[in-house]
Amino acid sequence: MAESNPSVVQVTKKDSLFQRVVHSLSHRESQTNSNGWTLAPEIKKRQAQADKYKLETRSHPENWKLGFGNYEIPVVGWNLEKRETPEQLVGTEKTLMNLIEKVLEIKEQAKDESPVIALDFGGMYSLSFLRIANQLEKKGNYISDGKVAVVISNLQFKPDELVVSDGGEWDLSQDELKIVNENKTLVHYIQSDAGELADKHLLLPNGKDVPLNGNIDIVHESNALMHGFQNDIDLPTIAKNMSKYGVFMLGSQRSHPKIESDADSKIRDTAMELGKQNVVKVGFSLEERGKDDHYEIFRRHDSPKITG
Repeated sequence: MAESNPSVVQVTKKDSLFQRVVHSLSHRESQTNSNGWTLAPEIKKRQAQADKYKLETRSHPENWKLGFGNYEIPVVGWNLEKRETPEQLVGTEKTLMNLIEKVLEIKEQAKDESPVIALDFGGMYSLSFLRIANQLEKKGNYISDGKVAVVISNLQFKPDELVVSDGGEWDLSQDELKIVNENKTLVHYIQSDAGELADKHLLLPNGKDVPLNGNIDIVHESNALMHGFQNDIDLPTIAKNMSKYGVFMLGSQRSHPKIESDADSKIRDTAMELGKQNVVKVGFSLEERGKDDHYEIFRRHDSPKITG
């Protein structure tokens, strides 16, 4: 349902001090762009900051020591499962695998021959998506037959640049190194920010060329967008690239503090909250969250329910 005043943040959950600050900032100074998206203050300044960050990141190898992309924690709660083998799926990995299989089933029933595309946005190595690709291929040659495409985006990072393990505390273990080397050909590593996704294409093993624009079925994100300056634009931009089966799992709940003024931090937090509302404006619904949920989940009308 359209908001009567798009410049006002509708706070539906119990207000915290943080939410009241966000509400106050967005109510006072927000604006609306040509897409009808509500923007936080200082958008031009924040876009310049985002462009500078991207340029600096792409000028040298992207090396996030904690960027392994291991999504072992479950979607809800803290009941951690022990991984018995390096390839075993646990936690959120199992949920994602189940979700991919559900979209596959929906497409088969609808005689929709488009591949299921699952994207880990800002996933670095994305060990979890490598494991998922491994299981999909073992289970039914879904990758080599072009029925599923597993995509991992980063601003600059490519795994060949940093696949080293010298036993340091933050290096890949030997088991993790094996996961990367044995499965990296099953996935598509792309260099892209939110705004560049629409121009990206995948060449599948069956020879098909598939644009990402309008064809991404599942987006997973964890602690990547928290570094962003313009999530009021980036979140709905990602969502616009998604199919009618789209499920967007957002792990970043707030912005990561940067070396800036408190006012800048609050504006970035406001941009994050407005970005979530703008995703709804693109045609998604936001599922209710419990206190132990680790993701905010946005779904299109034809998407499957998330379980696990």
